Amino acid sequence: MNIYTKILLRSDWKNKDGSKTVNLRITINRKVAYFSLKIKVAQNCWNEKNATVLKRDHQFFQKNNLIRKYKVKAESIVYDYTLQGKSLSVSEFKQQFYNNTYGTNSFYEFIESDIKKSAKTLAKETLKGYKSQLNKLKSFKSELNFTDVDFSFIRSYEVEMLQINNRNTVNKSLTFIKTFINKAIDQNVFKGKNPFDKYSISRVQGKRDYLTINEVEKLENLLFNDQLKANKKRVLKYFLFCCYTGLRYTDIKLLKFKDIQTEYYNNKDSKIIKIDMHKTKKPVSIPILSFAESLISYPEPFINEMTVFNVMSSQPTNRYLKEIAKQAGINKHVSFHVARHTFATNSIEYGIPIEVISQILGHSDLKTTQIYAKVSNKVKFEQMQKIMK
Repeated sequence: MNIYTKILLRSDWKNKDGSKTVNLRITINRKVAYFSLKIKVAQNCWNEKNATVLKRDHQFFQKNNLIRKYKVKAESIVYDYTLQGKSLSVSEFKQQFYNNTYGTNSFYEFIESDIKKSAKTLAKETLKGYKSQLNKLKSFKSELNFTDVDFSFIRSYEVEMLQINNRNTVNKSLTFIKTFINKAIDQNVFKGKNPFDKYSISRVQGKRDYLTINEVEKLENLLFNDQLKANKKRVLKYFLFCCYTGLRYTDIKLLKFKDIQTEYYNNKDSKIIKIDMHKTKKPVSIPILSFAESLISYPEPFINEMTVFNVMSSQPTNRYLKEIAKQAGINKHVSFHVARHTFATNSIEYGIPIEVISQILGHSDLKTTQIYAKVSNKVKFEQMQKIMK
């Protein structure tokens, strides 16, 4: 592969002030591309032979330093790809050349840069989680280079975290490190051996609280017997709706009337939710049962863009749910996510095929849904009675 790089003053374009812009030209197998260094120089201040800024430019020193930096970076990219026996395309060169963390040894700098680049595409919760994990890591070690992230470091971080956290929380922290190490390898920023090749993160399945069918009925009775104040009634409505649809908190908060469509099944019109899940961006179609539909109030005038439920922020929602559960005589820690677990677990108990449940929940992998497939004691008793019969 023939690759050539050259620093030059772009002659075919002038800036408004009459100056020209310094560019890096790269030629890969006769394919030519130009990359702006965003350095403006007047024609009479440019030394074409040496590709440097003359002293008559009062910022010549700073500009020449930048030019050298870009030249070294370009040559390093070409050298790294050649050393690894990889072919280098113009698009790959562009990605690395404009990657601010290429050549840096700081793991934190790389993470921060990647989070900033991905800010518009990642969910708000994911960004918040990344920043939280980064702060945890920095409190353990204030500065961290790629060369520091080895088997010994991961192990010491795990031991430290286990002193105050449960296993799954620690695994999330380790997975965070692994995610960004893999990203750095993919982007050719980290060239060492992946420390996670020999360090496995074993997940321990945590306890997933859910409400039994009987407990859901207790909440329904509270709602329809008018035993709740307005705010609690409002929260319970959209919580129960999620117990029957499996929607997450953000999805119910964003749900609009336009997302509820009518389809013709079994000689009648039926309502169905059609959305892209906020967390996974995966499209789902969720049939609305008659009880779930009864929880919806259609306003007048009716506007498609209106949200279906007036959902409170997560903190008061969970506070009210805790009080509602106590009032219903349910001795469980009820947070909003319990609704999703309730839908999944009770759907299995009702005998709905796990493949159907998986599609409704928007799971990409059936294994995720199978977490809920633990057989309840009630089902065990019912099945064991068959022996007696």
